Amino acid sequence: MTKELIDVCVEALTDRVATIRAAGANACKQLVARQGSAWLSSSGLLSRISTLAQSPTYVRRVTLMYAVRQLIDAADASTVRSDLWPIVVRMAADPVANVRMNACHAIRAAVAAKKVPAGDAESLIAKLKGDTDVDVRDAIQPASR
Repeated sequence: MTKELIDVCVEALTDRVATIRAAGANACKQLVARQGSAWLSSSGLLSRISTLAQSPTYVRRVTLMYAVRQLIDAADASTVRSDLWPIVVRMAADPVANVRMNACHAIRAAVAAKKVPAGDAESLIAKLKGDTDVDVRDAIQPASR
């Protein structure tokens, strides 16, 4: 049953329709909220969705960041720091501005929810404040206030 649920979520995250991808991210969030943070890793969900980070299609990397942003809300601070934060850090250096911008939203969410200490995010925030893309710079600004 778990494998089938994860398959449905991952399939939704890779759909061509944005609304379906958003629903898939929300479904991942709801599953983690119900099953608990430890389930995120033990079920294989994290390993399945983290493969989207290597996708040559930037939309899948944007979707990954949207899903991670949702999972930050559902997971406990320890899980965010150990399992989700490394993905955010990696995607904050993506060559595509929209991916970096979505990483900014995840950073802001993690810091605001106190699931990642502001000090741990400080150097990443500073780097993104100097990004070459104005939308990325604008997206990270609230995290530094």
